[in-house]
Amino acid sequence: ADVRASYSSELLAQDGTKYQLWAIPVSLRARKRAARTAARAAHDDPYGRTSVSADVRDSAARTASADQTVRDLRDIA
Repeated sequence: ADVRASYSSELLAQDGTKYQLWAIPVSLRARKRAARTAARAAHDDPYGRTSVSADVRDSAARTASADQTVRDLRDIA
């Protein structure tokens, strides 16, 4: 089975049947926010503007919640 998310989350079964997972909302705004956070984390901060409490190694904090859920579903599929 293949789990994917674009504008909605879908499960594509091995026989070709497609199911939409309505319980997982896909937020383009959350994806955009996560992409900005990941882009900021990718660059060094030579001026010390990053918060002292921010953990730049925490990739889950830089991933949209729907994308994290889809990743978890892929792991168990």
